[in-house]
Amino acid sequence: FVSIGYIGDYRFMGARKQAKSIRNKLRESGAKYTLSYFDESTEDDPRWGWGHHHARDDYVKILEKVLNNDSLGLVIKPKKPSSLRKKLGNVSELLDHALATGRCIVLGEKDHVTTPAEAALASDIAISNNLWGGTAALESALAGVPTIVLDREGWTKLGFTDCYGRKQGTV
Repeated sequence: FVSIGYIGDYRFMGARKQAKSIRNKLRESGAKYTLSYFDESTEDDPRWGWGHHHARDDYVKILEKVLNNDSLGLVIKPKKPSSLRKKLGNVSELLDHALATGRCIVLGEKDHVTTPAEAALASDIAISNNLWGGTAALESALAGVPTIVLDREGWTKLGFTDCYGRKQGTV
């Protein structure tokens, strides 16, 4: 085995230019602070995985924060942009209100292929919606952006520890 690092880090330099453009667009609309939010795929039937209702709950919370705080911007990077509206159901209306402020953008909706690093580099902090889909969070952290991963599953209850043997807390 040869350790070479993260195989996708070559994309970070190219992502910086687009990220700067995104950040500037949000700032022109009044955003002083910007979050990026990564969501993983969800299932129509929650018995087979993380359900759409979980994603809707998260989106309601974060979109309401953007709508209630004129200095907050949001870059959304869904795992599958083409199915975001279906996943959100009636929460799409709230998304439309946030998009109308000019302080919210959804990457990948309009045939533009994006990477998690692009979204993260446009932000002050990155948020990934769960522990089991950690590639976006890893890429954000490797790009140098402070990153939070939500622990909705309560993995610390399973006895996970850090490399020093300390019990890990949840966010």
